[in-house]
Amino acid sequence: MPELAAEAGMSVPSYHAHFKALTGSTPIQYVKAMRLHAARLMIARRKGPITTIAAEVGYASAARFSRDFRRYFRRSATEGARWMREHLGEFV
Repeated sequence: MPELAAEAGMSVPSYHAHFKALTGSTPIQYVKAMRLHAARLMIARRKGPITTIAAEVGYASAARFSRDFRRYFRRSATEGARWMREHLGEFV
């Protein structure tokens, strides 16, 4: 975070406040959401086992990934992938 703030010419608290005002989430929440969306797409495309995909998007713990996925999407990773394939079909 300090590097990003410095690159933007802001203090860390100022950068954090501007980021949240712009995106509606903190930088950490934003990165987590991007990781979870990438993982959901990879799972839907059957790019490998969920534990491998969790590691590929930056999770050290498959259990933590599963908890975060369920909290964010309100369904398990397997259910989320199935939903994407059923509703988005060829776009996945």
